[in-house]
Order: sequence, then C-alpha cells, then structure tokens
Amino acid sequence: MNRNVPVQVGTGTDWKSVSAEMQNQKVSAIKQNGRLFVWGFRVTPNTSIQSTPIQLGTDSDWAKVVRGGNGGHYIALKTNGTLFSWGSNNRGQLGLGDFVERDIPTQVGTDNDWTDIAAGGSHSLALKQDGRLYAWGFNFYGQLGLGDRLDRTAP
Repeated sequence: MNRNVPVQVGTGTDWKSVSAEMQNQKVSAIKQNGRLFVWGFRVTPNTSIQSTPIQLGTDSDWAKVVRGGNGGHYIALKTNGTLFSWGSNNRGQLGLGDFVERDIPTQVGTDNDWTDIAAGGSHSLALKQDGRLYAWGFNFYGQLGLGDRLDRTAP
C-alpha cells in the first residue's frame, strides 16, 4: 500500500542511519547497536519482496551503509575501518577485482583505515583516514575522476 504521510517503520526507536535506493526499491539501515537491516525488492537471494526489516548476518559493528543506484550494490563500513560490499557487480562496483555478484557482505581488500563511503549508479567511492579518495566501478562518463573512461574493479 502506498502512503502519502510518514508512517513509522516498526516500533523501534533505535535506528542510527538509513540509506534508500529508488530504482531497485531497496533500503538498508543500521541500528544503534551496530546491527545491519535490509528490506524492499530482492534484498536477499531467497526473497522477492521483503516488506519488513530483516537483519543481515549477525555482526554488530556496522558504522555506515550506502546503496548504489541502478547498479544494485551495497557498500558498508565497519567501526574498525574495514570496508565491505555485496550485490550486483556487473561493472566491478564491489571493488573485489572481478565481476562476480555477491549475496553477503564481502571485505574489500585488507585495509582498516577507511572513514567514509559513497555509491553512485554502478560505481563506488571510499575515503581513507589520510584523506586519500578511491573510486572504482563503471566509468563511462568519467565519474571516477581518474582522467579516463575505463571501468575499474578495485579501489
């Protein structure tokens, strides 16, 4: 049912952050206790529509999660500075060095000094503690900012 006024999601009052993606109709959110939840269209391999939040995994140390646009991917940051990704990977937007789709959060590299993340249509960006910015994924329009139009599969 469509709603034209705000309606509370569940009864909880302990949400910390939320990220929504319009084209693929998916939402991801983190609670104050660091647990990650997802809902919407095809948020797990075994669901077509998930109309209430379900916890993704058992970890309780998620700091931030963002959804890519038409790329249908997630990028997430843990409190210890490690970076994770999952979902569609047709343009290398997961940063895992390949084009294989992942159904569960998979660590990107071994670094633990990431501080912020962002996701576009089929590309991703992450910031390190020292201020260096990394980009990967689809680059047809030069959106990676690397001076060319070549896709990248890793940060």
